[in-house]
Amino acid sequence: MLAILTGLAGWILPAAICGADTNYLNGVRDFSDLVRRVEMESRDGIRRNKDGAVEFVALDVANDDSLILISREPSVRALTCIWPRCTDRGMSALEQMTNLTSLVIVRTNALPTVSKLTQLRTLNLMCTRMKPADLPCLIKLTNLEVLDVWGTWEMGTNCISAMTNFTHLRKLIIGGGGDRRADSITYFRTNGYESATNWDGWRNPEAGEFTALTNLTSLEELRISSFTNFGDQQLRLLNSLPKLKSLELKETRVSKNWSNIVSHFPALTNAVAWLPVDTEENTIEAHKWVRNSVVKQTEPNGK
Repeated sequence: MLAILTGLAGWILPAAICGADTNYLNGVRDFSDLVRRVEMESRDGIRRNKDGAVEFVALDVANDDSLILISREPSVRALTCIWPRCTDRGMSALEQMTNLTSLVIVRTNALPTVSKLTQLRTLNLMCTRMKPADLPCLIKLTNLEVLDVWGTWEMGTNCISAMTNFTHLRKLIIGGGGDRRADSITYFRTNGYESATNWDGWRNPEAGEFTALTNLTSLEELRISSFTNFGDQQLRLLNSLPKLKSLELKETRVSKNWSNIVSHFPALTNAVAWLPVDTEENTIEAHKWVRNSVVKQTEPNGK
């Protein structure tokens, strides 16, 4: 599972867990039992603080009982749920996790619950279908410093503009579904990842909306992918971001002149733009810009 997820998301997916078809959490008795089972499945699934208390849990197929047990542990600060197969009972338990500062969740219709966790600093909604109705929930999370909404975009008009109340945001990863490999999409659907249907037809934001990104004045890192109406004109707008240090552009419409444009960004130290090389061979080329130098790297599209 992890290998395919990493291949799809590339630079954005956190280190995660095992296959979506596992049932290793069924019948879990208590939190100690949960920790034992997760550690047996993945050595990266549990992390402890300096006092030995569990502060991070990563689950790929969270069920109601597992979320309820985690909600009772005040030491847990970070939770990853790649695909929570739970009912409203489990989501109600998630809502009670007011100690969480970091959440990775891949679940359709999760935002009404997640929006109650206003203390969150990091939120990753990778491959979670987002509709316009989700936006009022998302923008309640005004304490966010890191937001990842890659592969989610069905949001329509005025959505980027509405997100500019994230005044503390330091890192933003944003993108549509893009052109994904058929074998990977088939894998997701076969294993119940309904969000993969997002990749059949996603919508670009309105081109004028990208201007709203300039309001995110605390932004230090920005990654944009699979927006085919983001070109040189939109790229030039980012010059007004005073703290932007790192930039990555993939499956956009920026030209080979992109490095000349970003060279004028006041705080930028490194950037990458993936540009097409051979459409028949399905290859793109990573142009890596570091202040005072540019290097290239050719890699297959989507890897």
